[in-house]
Amino acid sequence: MNASWNDPDVFHYMHYSQLKIVSVALLLMTLIWTITRLLPSDWQLRNRPVNQRTWPAIVITLIFVVWWFAEFVSPYRQPIIVDAMHPELTILNVKKAGIAFHETRVTIYSNGTYYMVRSDRQLFRYSFGETAHEGVLTDDPRSKLKVIQDLPELTRTLDKSPSALRARHSEGWYTEMESFAIAAFTTETATPPPAALVAFFREVEGVPSVGASSNGEVRDVCLGFCYDPKAGLGYRAENQRCAYRANGKEYCY
Repeated sequence: MNASWNDPDVFHYMHYSQLKIVSVALLLMTLIWTITRLLPSDWQLRNRPVNQRTWPAIVITLIFVVWWFAEFVSPYRQPIIVDAMHPELTILNVKKAGIAFHETRVTIYSNGTYYMVRSDRQLFRYSFGETAHEGVLTDDPRSKLKVIQDLPELTRTLDKSPSALRARHSEGWYTEMESFAIAAFTTETATPPPAALVAFFREVEGVPSVGASSNGEVRDVCLGFCYDPKAGLGYRAENQRCAYRANGKEYCY
């Protein structure tokens, strides 16, 4: 349900997936209903035989569907596989105002190409728009890139994915240089970002774009509550959110 491409084939795929969910729920409900009909007639519930009641099948099915949703909806993932070139540096700035999130991501590659992605999303909304444009770094910000990568604050990465901002008004800065290695600076943890990082981010924002902007749609089936900073950094595909550790176990976040 997080599929977000502007492609007619995706809607057919989603329609098929929705029918599968409905069919599983109906089959389970029918199975439970038939089992209750086989129960002894002397089993009473509120002066009525249990085998004459239908609501247990509906309630148990709903509980199963809720558990199914809660178990598989997180971490945020889209049903696609991505094997793209890894960026040199990704910077994400998130500003939260009430239930609204204003996000800007800068992704820089080794050839000097950068991508600027902006979105404004809200909690309790299924989908939100996203705009992107690309450009090429000029000599000045390109020379500063190595300095930013060598900032000691960016090497103090987190052991697990950073959680979404929760305070009513807050701001977060997130950087990523290696897979599963994210540095976070948020007002909620009273950790300000390095001034050089913010200045570099603003400088890249001022670099002229190349070509036209593109527009897309992003969806979150749990209405914005599963979309975390890792998703904002661009980790949205199934194979980007999970990796295998040395013990052979899969670790996802």
